[in-house]
Amino acid sequence: MADLEKQLDTLGKKKTAIETEMSKPAIYNDPIKAADYQSQLEQIDGQISTTENDWEQKSLQLEDIS
Repeated sequence: MADLEKQLDTLGKKKTAIETEMSKPAIYNDPIKAADYQSQLEQIDGQISTTENDWEQKSLQLEDIS
């Protein structure tokens, strides 16, 4: 579980960094860069969703064992 929590933390930091970059006028005003960052953001969101689901499944398994 700790590895999944660490992974979620890392992904959250990456997402925040991308969102920060996307808010800058240089990125916002460049459609190609904005699209690249948007693509990266969507990929990270997918990874976060998958990792959250994995964490939830492991959490439920631990509850069943207890």
